[in-house]
Amino acid sequence: MKLILILFFIFFISQRLFVKSVDLTTGEYDCLLQMANNTGNLSFFTPNGTGYYNFCIFSVSTFKPYCDKGSVTSYMQISPYGNNNYNLTGSDFLCLPKVGAVFLTAKTIVSQFFTSQWPVKVSDIRISSNSDIQFAKPSRSFRIIQLTIYTQPQPTIVYFSWFINSTQFTIETTSPFITNTSHLIYYENDLQNPWILFLFRIVSMNIPSFEKITIGGLVTINLNPGFNKTSFLNLKTAKNISTIELNSKEISPFPEKAISEIVLNPLTLNINIPFETPIYLIDISSTGVKSLTLHGVGRLFTLNGLFPLKLPLSLDQFTFSFGYIETLDLIQFRNITSLALTNNLMTGVLPKQWDSDYQIVSLDLTNNSLTGTIDQSYCNLLDFRAPYNLLTGEIPSCFTCFFDRTIGEDYFYVKGVQESFAGNNFTNFDNPPPCTTLFISKVVYDGINSTEWSTRHIFHAYGNDLGGGFVNGYFYTQIPENFRILWEVEVPNKVLIGWVDVTEDLPEVPRVFTIPYPYPLPTFWLSWDPLIPQIENVTWSNDTNLYFYGSFFSYDKSIIEIEIGGEKCIISSVTFFEINCTVLNVPLNTIDILTYITVGDLTNQITLTPNHLNIIYNCTENYNDCNGNGYCRTSDSTCICDSKHQGLYCTINYQQCPNDCSGFGSCNNITGICTCFPSHQSSDCSLPFKQCPMDASSGTLCSGFGSCNNQTGICTCDSNHQSSDCSLPFKQCPMDADGILCSGYGLCGNQTGVCTCLANRVFNDCSGIKCSPNDDCNLPNGVCDYKIGECKCLDGKWSGNDCMIPFHYVSSIIPSSSEGGEATFFGFFGNVHTNLSITIGGIDCKIINYSSDSINCSAPAGTGKKSITIIQNNITFISDTLYQYQITNKPCPNDCTGIRNGKCNSLNGYCECNENWKGIDCGFPVFPNGNNNNNNNGSVAISNQQISYEISIVSLVEQDINGLEIYSYSLLNKWNSLLPIINNQGNNIYQFNQTIIDKNCTIKYTIEEVLNKKNYSFADLEFSVDSGSIKMNVTIENYQYSSNLNNIQLRFKSSIGVLKNTKDINECNDDNVEIDTIDRNGSLEFILIKKQAKVLNGRFIDRILSDGRSTYMSTTLISKMNDSILIGMNFPHCKTCIIDPDFSVLISPDFKISCGDKSKKNNWLIPIVVIIPTFVLFLIAGLIYLYYRKVKIERPLKTKLKSISMKNK
Repeated sequence: MKLILILFFIFFISQRLFVKSVDLTTGEYDCLLQMANNTGNLSFFTPNGTGYYNFCIFSVSTFKPYCDKGSVTSYMQISPYGNNNYNLTGSDFLCLPKVGAVFLTAKTIVSQFFTSQWPVKVSDIRISSNSDIQFAKPSRSFRIIQLTIYTQPQPTIVYFSWFINSTQFTIETTSPFITNTSHLIYYENDLQNPWILFLFRIVSMNIPSFEKITIGGLVTINLNPGFNKTSFLNLKTAKNISTIELNSKEISPFPEKAISEIVLNPLTLNINIPFETPIYLIDISSTGVKSLTLHGVGRLFTLNGLFPLKLPLSLDQFTFSFGYIETLDLIQFRNITSLALTNNLMTGVLPKQWDSDYQIVSLDLTNNSLTGTIDQSYCNLLDFRAPYNLLTGEIPSCFTCFFDRTIGEDYFYVKGVQESFAGNNFTNFDNPPPCTTLFISKVVYDGINSTEWSTRHIFHAYGNDLGGGFVNGYFYTQIPENFRILWEVEVPNKVLIGWVDVTEDLPEVPRVFTIPYPYPLPTFWLSWDPLIPQIENVTWSNDTNLYFYGSFFSYDKSIIEIEIGGEKCIISSVTFFEINCTVLNVPLNTIDILTYITVGDLTNQITLTPNHLNIIYNCTENYNDCNGNGYCRTSDSTCICDSKHQGLYCTINYQQCPNDCSGFGSCNNITGICTCFPSHQSSDCSLPFKQCPMDASSGTLCSGFGSCNNQTGICTCDSNHQSSDCSLPFKQCPMDADGILCSGYGLCGNQTGVCTCLANRVFNDCSGIKCSPNDDCNLPNGVCDYKIGECKCLDGKWSGNDCMIPFHYVSSIIPSSSEGGEATFFGFFGNVHTNLSITIGGIDCKIINYSSDSINCSAPAGTGKKSITIIQNNITFISDTLYQYQITNKPCPNDCTGIRNGKCNSLNGYCECNENWKGIDCGFPVFPNGNNNNNNNGSVAISNQQISYEISIVSLVEQDINGLEIYSYSLLNKWNSLLPIINNQGNNIYQFNQTIIDKNCTIKYTIEEVLNKKNYSFADLEFSVDSGSIKMNVTIENYQYSSNLNNIQLRFKSSIGVLKNTKDINECNDDNVEIDTIDRNGSLEFILIKKQAKVLNGRFIDRILSDGRSTYMSTTLISKMNDSILIGMNFPHCKTCIIDPDFSVLISPDFKISCGDKSKKNNWLIPIVVIIPTFVLFLIAGLIYLYYRKVKIERPLKTKLKSISMKNK
């Protein structure tokens, strides 16, 4: 009784002290008193004897303040009671200045609740309305806004800017009856600044825009019936949101476009909405959503029983539930990591084996109608669930090892694994077999891994049936206690990963620790740094049964091997500390049987005696192999060495010397090496020893240049030395193909390696035969062929046994007059002139004098062209075209037509025409000239009206003395164009060249357009060229003749053509083509080609500059066609040959300007224009030419044409 009174007193005092501690200040007490009275809650409280209501101690659910130190602090929970309709606002709480949160339940929340003033410390507003809420912009910000409404029938827009500083925003409903008119709440994103939250949950008629909004936690939107379907498109604005959950019970079209447009954010999207039946395969493969859950999609959402979606390859997690998929087909989901296809009425057979190419690691097939069995390969999945299907057979051990089971009073606490297979027809579901397949074979320590957030020791454990994701978080290392490694599955059922944080007080990583699986599964003792198997004792009983006790064994039988006396001991069971095995065929009457125990790649060795308790005494600390040189008898810790070792621990080598050193030496049985007597050698001292000669100064055997046969004492010299002591050098002399030294024509000095050849022999091997009489063959005239000892003279130039006799030729001639007299022949004649003779036209020309390049003789009288023959050194030179007697009075063509037209220059036989006349015979009136056009193929085109004449250099031909072609080289289309120039007369000069590589010959070719009549001098001839003509110059240099009797011929072709595109067409004249030539003195000198009264005049001067000297040259008609003529200019044998022809087109006197037309228009008058090839190389020259043409040609020409036109009027 006394104890009861004491306890009552203590209770009374504590109550008084507590009441005192929560007594409110007068202001806050009055505030609560008025608030309780206004809300109808005062009746719940009973005043004390002084009339004081203790609101803080005796609070009720509808009026519950949290009081501390005389104030309401953390929260105020209040609800108007009964039929009280008092509308609370923020102003009602101003009298509670320290309150932090207001929890209010009321029938109606008026707008003044938000707009009125609030205590400054209130940051948490949680409102529950029994009807609706009159939303308005709050007067201030609140950290937490949680509004629960029963109904909101009036359309209401909630603006995000009202709550921008809130971090938790919730508007939800308590009504179980939601229609399309009961909760009309819409949300509008009117933000100007970013809004950051971690919780967002609303009931809504639309999915708002999430621009400028960042939400770290879950976004939940419960969509009301009749919600705005187009607002799905706002999902793409959720760029800073990780997870969105959408819930609705209204059947809706699938938001294909909205989901496809989510591309920038790896969003997790959970949709719990039934969808309409699609009419096509919905393609959302472009979406950036990483995790997609479609829950409660409805049985309508199917494409004729097929899965209705085309998913993106980047999707990591996908759930599809309560739909309809007729048959299971995992191929279309093979790239998804986590897949759940639950409650979809699926039929079909579970794949017999799991496809390792699938990326699926978690698979949930709950509540379908699948058949088949579960193969062992499904153990490769981190998580696999298939409850409530029609599966049969056995569940693999990787799952049954973790089934729920009761063991005595303990309950196995890995929950959920067995439920993953419930509702099927498995044979081992209700009574799972004992777990014997779970083991860990080894642990690897991977060192310390440091990241931004942690520094950890990392381990990996390898084994079998280690579990899937369901074991994660269930077990830690328990031994040692201060090293708690957390283990999780890295590769399902095969690899665990473990880690423990590195701290200052954490000891070093222990060598041995445990990995405990939940009871009754085993606890594994393991070592990341294993030793060789440590064996303490072995019990051998019943002849065959052995138990090994120790440590650092293994739980994996497959890596343990025991061999006893060469026989395998069959492993029955293993742990870290114990091995049980059975051995047969071992002799039981033997002691100390050699035994090896191997775990992984580590082996220990012991000796055992059958049917005894064998206590193991090690010979060495670790491996009992006696340093690898024997074995340990562990019954007494004695090393038994092999035949090659000796000593206590078999560390000293023992080797028998070979043949016991043959009696000629002493043996070291540690090294096994004989030390022979001085008279013998070899490993067994069986061979005699004799000293070879040595160099006296250095003491080197065989002088250091050979090998000694110390059994015979004879040196074998290297290839560079000789003599008995190899002291003399040896050098091999050159030899011929038959191996004969110095080719058999000299003596070899084998210390120098040099041949001394016979007098008529050369080269270092004496293989060459000197040429006679001059060994140099008068180089460069020839070279010696040392193979046969004869000179090879320069082909076509020299002959004779010393190459001093020339193949002479004539390059130019100064002939005598027709009366005879001195004639000079220039050319190549050499310095040997044996039996020199010259005939002209078969008549001797008496030799006056001669040299290497000229011969003078007295020529007989004669006229015209004559053949010449020059003979010397039994070599003959003949030419029919070179000698032309001098003509003192040369007639002109057509006697220049008449004195009215011109006069004849008898010195050169060319007409000098009077004014208004031109042509070779002055028979052509002066008219304006036609066009001259040259091309890069080396041809020149001269045109007048529609008539065009073309002159081309077509080929170069080498001919023999009979005029037969030896070589022919085409020259067309091979010319290289050089930049054109303008000479001081204003004439355009075009330059070309080409090379005949075979003959090392260069041809230079110039074309000069003669604008005004011009006088020329060439090859001692003076002549003039009319305006409008074309003057050519051709130089041929360094042509290599095949014979001194050959000459070259340059061929020209002249042809006529008609221009079809010209505007100046005149068809009034004779259209026939006339071709004529004029020969003088045995040579063609002029050609005339006429068509439509336009005449091409061509002059081929019968002179050539041959090696700088003027000499006669003939021109020959090769062929003549209807519209062309081919001629050949016959060059003498010269090194540098220059010719100078010219051409012009003239108007015949019978030219008709028009065909009866009385008009005075001279439409045939065409100015002279030279068109050069349009190559980029000539761009600059072309610009210069255009300027020159404009200033120098066109302007004067216009004046000239105007003058001619005036004369014709």
